[in-house]
Amino acid sequence: MTDTKPLVMLVEDDPPLIDIYRIAMKRSPFKLSIQSDIDDAFNFARDKHPSLILLDIILPAAHHQAPAVFEKMGFELLKKLKGDSKTKNIPVVMFTNLDSYQDRETAENLGAVDYLVKANYVPSKTIKKIEEVLAKLPADKK
Repeated sequence: MTDTKPLVMLVEDDPPLIDIYRIAMKRSPFKLSIQSDIDDAFNFARDKHPSLILLDIILPAAHHQAPAVFEKMGFELLKKLKGDSKTKNIPVVMFTNLDSYQDRETAENLGAVDYLVKANYVPSKTIKKIEEVLAKLPADKK
């Protein structure tokens, strides 16, 4: 039997949060892939074409850079995803604890379809939001 669950990629580097979402997604209507590195996330998105990407903003710099450098690398990844023909149509929902107008505006201008503040979203509410975003997509984009 073929697994027809939509694939959601979570780009996150916080181990406790990763564990929470790994457990929650097992009971959801989605398959989950977790990526912590922006290069690996981009390559995964190009190869596997997930139905949706949940993307943190504050992520470590790529693995080939200094390991302790944390920046708004999620914006860099979003820019790269939206600039690539294979990934530009994948809906990206920002999933962060940054809640400034400037960050929200940057995300929207770069092509994010929604912006969730982690502190305001328990896993069940996040899953519901994923369902809402995917429900708005044409059937061939899910």
